[in-house]
This record gives sequence, C-alpha cells and structure tokens, in this order.
Amino acid sequence: MRNSAYVCRMRLVRNRKVKLLEQLPLFHGCSDADLEYVAKLARDVRFDDGTTLLCQGTAGDEFFLLVEGGANVVADGRTIAHIRAGDYCGEIALLERINRTATVVAVGPVRTLVLHEPDFHAMLEAIPGLRARVSSAAFERLAHHAPQPSTDAPDHV
Repeated sequence: MRNSAYVCRMRLVRNRKVKLLEQLPLFHGCSDADLEYVAKLARDVRFDDGTTLLCQGTAGDEFFLLVEGGANVVADGRTIAHIRAGDYCGEIALLERINRTATVVAVGPVRTLVLHEPDFHAMLEAIPGLRARVSSAAFERLAHHAPQPSTDAPDHV
C-alpha cells in the first residue's frame, strides 16, 4: 500500500505539470484528461546555460517541451533558429526514425517537460489532433532547412 503522503505529493507534482502544459500552444484545446495523461508521462528536467539538449547526427529518443527559457537550434555549425518557452524539439527524429537533424543548446536556464520515445508515441495515439499538429510542424521545419537548389544550373536541359 502506498503512503498517503507520497500519493499526495505525486498528485501535486502532476498538477504542476498540468498547469505548465496548459500554457503550451501545442496543447491548446486539449481536455483536462488529456493534460493529465501527458503530465503522467512527462519528466520535469532543467538545464543550465550552455547545456546541449540534443545533438545533431545522434539517435533520438526524447521529445522536449520548453516551459521556461530558450535555446539555440544549430545545424551544420550554423544557428538556424531560437526556440523559447512554448516551443518543442526532438520530434523529427522520433517521427521519421532518423538521426537528430540539429543540435539544441540552452541559452540561460531552461526548464523542459521530456517524453521518452514510447511515451511520445503513446501521447500522439491517445490525443486526437496532436499527431497532425506535430507532424505538420516537423514537415515545415524540414522543408525550411532543406538545401535550396543551386542557381548555377543552366536554364535549359
């Protein structure tokens, strides 16, 4: 039997996570039950300034929801974006089953809610509409950062 103080503490922690999730645009329109479900899956993880959250070229196994602070997104040694509270990262590798497409580095202290790969996929299955939102954003990110065709090509073939 679980200690009632432990159960109460866990409920408090989960309620704090729900409050954080409510503020994130990705979860706008989600029910309280949906938010509770994600709160059960997510770990609250903090990073110091300069800490690498994920590294380009490595296998991906986590999805990060930024709830406080910001981070630089670096691809091929070049900063391509800055993300902040309300944004997320890590989804491309999990959705496409490819290595990380960029490195993400904390700028100042950063607080995240993190889902491991199985929990990320469980969340997408359990909450209607989230898969479409996350997939659409991933597609836009990939398209935006894809190499552009060379303008040196001849006008005719």
